[in-house]
Formats: sequence, structure tokens, C-alpha cells
Amino acid sequence: MKWFSRSKQASQLARLLDSYKPYVAPHVLGNHLLSEAQAADNLQYLLDNKNDRLKQLSALLAEFDITLTTNAAESEAEPLIEQLYRWAREHWPATISPKLATTKAWRTTDRQNDQIIYSVIMDTAIALGDMTIQQRPTFAWALDLDPVNIKDQMASAKRPVLQAKSISHPDTMALVDWEEVAVTQLIDHDMVAYKALNQWQQVYENAVSGLVEGSWVEN
Repeated sequence: MKWFSRSKQASQLARLLDSYKPYVAPHVLGNHLLSEAQAADNLQYLLDNKNDRLKQLSALLAEFDITLTTNAAESEAEPLIEQLYRWAREHWPATISPKLATTKAWRTTDRQNDQIIYSVIMDTAIALGDMTIQQRPTFAWALDLDPVNIKDQMASAKRPVLQAKSISHPDTMALVDWEEVAVTQLIDHDMVAYKALNQWQQVYENAVSGLVEGSWVEN
């Protein structure tokens, strides 16, 4: 596998990715170019393969002394998310050329070869999503088929995300796009805000508390 390090030595993760099985979605296009049927195929791929993907990610994380579990109690989930976030910050950037660590590249990636880190990112997103569902079962994996999001070519449009019925706006769906959240750790890892604040923890807390769904209207 070709990979690019931002230091003189390859990172431990970059070496391990030589044997990492890629996440091969059926349709690799810019998400706004997918038909709804193609998008549904990609969602089904996630649902059919997510247990195997999580097993592979778990084995990889074990090399870094991180124990992955998606059914942890909330008190156990928060330290795990912290570990995952710091692991991503330390290791992900060294596995890919900066030219491929962009939003444009991510939205059309096949997650293979010199872009294999995007498979790890997708698997991490699946883990974070399942951890969220464990604590907030109103969420489920689904497609963002909101006509406004599709028209605006939002990153979430026609892609697998977590969705739950909005409490504050009953005619709409609340969503959490964990893959987009995770990939920003690669693309924008130099941003000061990401160094100072665990963005994943914030997204997770907003989701499991019901804030994303607008639970404040019930109070």
C-alpha cells in the first residue's frame, strides 16, 4: 500500500493498514449523484457488514491498547470516545497524502489503497453510531433523503446517517452524520478548536441527551 507520512517514520497505524480490509460500498460516486436505489444499496451494505467491520476495527484498536465496545454503559462510553478521538488525532494524518485529505476526496473516495484510512474512518463512524443507538434507541441507521438537503447537496444527503424523528419539528428527521463528524478529524486536524475540544464527545452528548431531536420542547 502506498501511504504518505508527515514525519520521517511511518506511523504504527500506517503499517498496520497494509492488511486492513477496505469498506467497499456498492456505489462510489459523489453522494449527490447517487440514485435513491444506489443510496439504498449503500445503506444495506452498511447494515449487512457492520458487525464484521466492527470486529476488524476492534482488532486494529487492540494494537493501540484500546478496547472497543459499542454496548458500553454511558459512563464507559465517554472515556472510550476520548481514547478514540486522541488516537485519531495522533495517527490518522500520517496515513494519507495531504492532497487526499480533503472534503472533495472524501466525498468520492473508494476507501482503498492510498485512501484506506477512509475505511477506518467509516468503521469508526459505525462504532460511534452504534454507541449512540445503545444510549438513545430512538436513533437508527437510515438515509438522509430530505429534499432540501439533497437540493443543497449537503454532505449527509443520500448517505447512511443516524436518524430519529424530530421532537421540535415533528414533520422532519433529526440526524447525526457520524462519518462526516469523524472525517473532520483528518481533514481539519490542525484547527485549534479540535485540539482544545473533543468534538466527538460533544456530538455524542448532544445525541444521547435528546438535544439533537429537540427534547427541550418536552420540558
